[in-house]
Amino acid sequence: MRLREFNAKSFLFKAAIPCAMILIVFFTYGDVRRHRFLDFDDTLYITENSHVRNGLTIGGIRWAFGFVGENYWHPVTWISHMLDCQLFGLAPGAHS
Repeated sequence: MRLREFNAKSFLFKAAIPCAMILIVFFTYGDVRRHRFLDFDDTLYITENSHVRNGLTIGGIRWAFGFVGENYWHPVTWISHMLDCQLFGLAPGAHS
């Protein structure tokens, strides 16, 4: 059984594709870290919600699984926002 010969051109081409994809994503979404919270629903979900602003707590998790307001039940969303506040505080760009 023969090993295939190393082809530098083929390797560079194959490596260029994921690198190009990473650069495209970075240039497309890199500016998000400077964005601010929106007035649309961020006050309800984050900035004026004391359960979320307190971060990830047992009481907050209980609240997330028991809260049925806004006509839908989505505890994973609440817990995700709590974790973001726990890790990043109220820095909106980091919540992205």
